[in-house]
Amino acid sequence: MVRLFFRATAPVLLLAALAFHQPGLARVLAVNPDGSTPNTTIGGAILAASAGDTVTVAAGNYHETIWIQKSLTLLSASGERDVTLDGEGRFRIMLIEYDVEVNLAGLDFVDGVDQDAAALLIWKGARARVDHCAFRQCHATLSNAVHVRHPDTRATFSDCLFQDNTAGLHSAALSSSHEARLTVTGCVFAGNSSQGSSGAVNCTSGLAVFENNLFKENQGLLSGALAFDGTAHGRVAGNTFHANRAPGYAAVRLNDQVEFTGNIVSGSKDSFGLESQTPANRRENIFFGNDSGDLLGSGPAADEVLADPLFCDPPRGTFTLCGDSPALARNNGTRQIGAFPEGCPPCSHRGGGPAGPGVPSSPGH
Repeated sequence: MVRLFFRATAPVLLLAALAFHQPGLARVLAVNPDGSTPNTTIGGAILAASAGDTVTVAAGNYHETIWIQKSLTLLSASGERDVTLDGEGRFRIMLIEYDVEVNLAGLDFVDGVDQDAAALLIWKGARARVDHCAFRQCHATLSNAVHVRHPDTRATFSDCLFQDNTAGLHSAALSSSHEARLTVTGCVFAGNSSQGSSGAVNCTSGLAVFENNLFKENQGLLSGALAFDGTAHGRVAGNTFHANRAPGYAAVRLNDQVEFTGNIVSGSKDSFGLESQTPANRRENIFFGNDSGDLLGSGPAADEVLADPLFCDPPRGTFTLCGDSPALARNNGTRQIGAFPEGCPPCSHRGGGPAGPGVPSSPGH
C-alpha cells in the first residue's frame, strides 16, 4: 500500500477531548457492537450525544448510514485506522451538514455508493477536520468519494488515504465546489479512476490548498491527478505526482489562479506532466519522464528543472529521495521539493538509465 508517514492523530484528538471534558458540559460516549457499552451503533451514539461530546468507536465493521447535524468528535477508540464504515455497495456512508464543527479520526470508509459523495458529503456550512482516515473502493455514478460543497463550508484533510475510488463523470476521490474551502495535507491519492474530468481531485470554485501529498497512478479523462477549473484558486506546494494518466492531456491541470510551487511531476503515462498557461504562478518545480512531454501550454519557468528527481525506489512505492536528488535543498540551493525527505544514499550511478529502475526517461532530455 502506498502511504506517507501517518501520525497517530486520533489519540491526540481523544486526549484533547478528555482534557477539556467537564462534567455536565461534555461527555465521552463509547460504541462497541458486542454490547459492552450502552451504544452498539455509531448512529445511536450520535443521537444520544450533545454538542461538544466525543464518540469513541471500538474496532470493527459498521454497516450504517451516519448523519451528523451537531458539533462533535468521532474517532477510533484505539487511535488506529481500525473502524471500518462499510457502505456495502448500496449507500452513501456519511453526511455532515449545517453550522457544526466535526472532527473525524481513524475511520476507514469502504464501498460507499451514490451519485455524488459516495463516502462523505460535507456541505451547508459545516466545518470538518478529518485526520488519519481512509476512503477506499467507493463508487459515484457522477462524482467523488468525498465532496466539500457550499459557501462557509470548510474541510481539512490530514494524513488520509484515498485509494481505488471510481466515478462516472467528474473526479473520483475528492472535490470542492460552490465556494467551499478545502485544505489537504500529507495525504495519499492512489489508483483513483474517473471516466470524466480528473482521476483524483477536481476543484471548481473557492479556495483550495494541497501541501505535501502523494498522487500516484490515478487516471482521468482531462487530468490524471488534480484539476483546478472555473474560479477555484489556491496553492499546490510540495507534492509528488507520479505515474498519473490522462491520455493526450496532463497529470495536473491548472487555471491561472493557482500557485504551483516545489512540486515533482514525473512518469505521467500517455500524458503531459502539467497543463498551465501561466509560468509566472510557478516556482521551483521538477518535471521528468512524462510520456507526452513535461509541460502543455507554456514552457518552464526560469527556476523550474527538467531532471530526474532520483526517488529511492518508485516501483515499490518509495518516493523518498536519494542523497544526490536535485529535489533536496542542499543540492538545489533553495528548498525541499516534493512530498518526501531524503531516504537513501546517492543513487545517480544506479542501473536502468538516467531515470533509474522503473522510471521512464523523459523524451528529449
